[in-house]
Amino acid sequence: KAQLIGDRYVAGPIKLDKDNDLVNEIKLDITDNNGNDVTDYSFVDSTGKTLNEQTISELIGKEFYISLPKTLINKINIKFNVKYETKNLLTNTYSFSVE
Repeated sequence: KAQLIGDRYVAGPIKLDKDNDLVNEIKLDITDNNGNDVTDYSFVDSTGKTLNEQTISELIGKEFYISLPKTLINKINIKFNVKYETKNLLTNTYSFSVE
């Protein structure tokens, strides 16, 4: 779920857990309702405060939220692609509706 905090929407909570050390890459893709890439985002806590961690890899095992501009209304799609060694084995997609 996304909620408005100040002039930004905050989507979450999200938590990615790591089961083993075979993870080579985690890719984060955020798109709006029309499929356009969203690049104006940051990792925040539940109050909207920016976290020290700035990459998705640094957030493994921690609960976090994603802060997005208020101008992105309707629906946001957040997709995590996790690559283990040489195979792309896991894709998680989260969709948050703005209320």
